Formats: sequence, structure tokens, C-alpha cells
Amino acid sequence: MTEKQKIKWVLRLWRRLGRIPLRWLYRLSDFLAWVVRDVVRYRREVVDRNLEIAFPELTRQERRKIAKDFYSYFCDLILEAPRMITWSVEEMKEHITFEGIEQIREDTASGRNFTLYIGHYGQWEWIPSIALWLPGVTCAQIYSQLHDPVSDQIILANRQAHGSKSVEMRDTLRYVLSARQSGNPFGVGYVADQSPSADKLHHYIDFFGRQVPTHVGAEKITRRLGLSAYFLDMHRVRRGYWSVRVIPMPYDKEDDQGGFTLTQQFYKLLEEMIRRDPAYYLWSHKRFKYEKR
Repeated sequence: MTEKQKIKWVLRLWRRLGRIPLRWLYRLSDFLAWVVRDVVRYRREVVDRNLEIAFPELTRQERRKIAKDFYSYFCDLILEAPRMITWSVEEMKEHITFEGIEQIREDTASGRNFTLYIGHYGQWEWIPSIALWLPGVTCAQIYSQLHDPVSDQIILANRQAHGSKSVEMRDTLRYVLSARQSGNPFGVGYVADQSPSADKLHHYIDFFGRQVPTHVGAEKITRRLGLSAYFLDMHRVRRGYWSVRVIPMPYDKEDDQGGFTLTQQFYKLLEEMIRRDPAYYLWSHKRFKYEKR
């Protein structure tokens, strides 16, 4: 089977998964959560250790409850993702809403483009559907290309299903400069809590009382081009329904001194969101692996 045939075959399965009625999908998710958590024990040690670092004030029983809820959410996250391809515009806008989106519309109407700061929280795979709420605006998300070409093409098809573009990380600056030169309104989203690789540990930020390494490229580009900056605060209304609040991140373009204040704002808002509903963060991610001791 050729690579193209594999992609076509997997995409067909992905679409079928996206057509399973939600009531059956969540029954499947509940079963998988048990398998992943208690049978496979997927990254149990990482999840438990992360929660111990983030919430030392909680009892072990309280952290176990968060971990259990996390695995339920984690399986929902994966099984809900294909809805980006199969849902209509109306269905997509029913299941994820954006409160305060008019601030972005006002920016683009006045000729100011924007940056979106996003964390590995909630149903971030549906965030690219923000393009449906911003007609006439070119929306893009920065992503890291996956090693497996089949998985990479599926993820790209999913995230671009409702009009957003996906830009590989190494092409970010080139894309943004090209978008500005086009004269059309645009916005770029960054999942900004990615941990840098071991050879790029240059900048650290406070996160749950620990100094963790972080990328600062989004802030550098935002300041260089004078873009507006926003944080997307996600809240689960109920299973399969998310509300996103668009929060402005003001900054003084001329007064930074290399302190990366936008990045600091992002991590502060991210931590506040996580503390509000901790189960919906990606605790299986080794976020504290390279913390400064």
C-alpha cells in the first residue's frame, strides 16, 4: 500500500469515527478511559508527578480524582477531534463558541492583525474553527510536523477543515511577513506552552511555582509586527460543548527590556485557567522535564 493510499484509508476511518452519534461516542470514550488509565496505564507516572508538582497542597485522594477526570477528558479529546471534518458550519458553531470575538473583528477592521495564545487545554483541536467566526480574515495555526506522514496529513486535514491554514513552525516568520505584505487581515495562533527541545533551553518562565523553559518566538513576532495579542480561555459547558473567552493581552511595544512580558501574561492566564478546572490540561505532557533547579 502506497503512502497516498494509506492516507486515504485512514482519512476514511477518521471520517467514520466523526459520524458516530455522540451518545455512543462517549460510551466508547468511557471504556477507553478505563483501558488507558488502569490497563495500559498510559503515562500514569508522568500524570501523577505533574499533579504532585502543580498541586502540592491537595491530598493524594484529590489529585487521584483529577487524574481520573483527566483520562476521561483525554479520551474525549481524541474521539471528538474528527468532528472538525464531519460537522457542518452550524454544528461546529453550536459546539464551540467564542465570547468577545468582536474585539478581534474591530482590530482587523482598523487594519491591525493579531496573535492568539493557546495552551494544551480543553478541546484545542476545535480552536481552528475560529475562522468561521471571522469571515474575511485569514486564520492560521502554527504546528510542528509529525514524523509519521500519514498522521501528519490526517491532522492537517482535520485542522484545516473549516478554513484555517496550518503553518509549519520553521516557516512561521516567512508566513507572517508574507501575510502582512498581502494586505489582507490575518491572525496566527500558537499553542504556546510547548516545551523546547534540550538544545533550546534559553528562556525560563514561572509555571506553578517552577521555572520551566519556554518558546518566545510568538512574542518576538508579535512585537516586531505590532500585532494585537489575545489569550483564549476555554471552559467546558458540558460534554462536547466548549465556550472560549477572548482575553486581550496588552503590551507596550517600546518597553520590554527582554523580559518577555507577553509570555509571562500567557503563563499566568494559563495557570489561572488550569487551576479553575485542572482535569482539562494535558498532564501527560512532560512539562516540568527541563525545569531549572
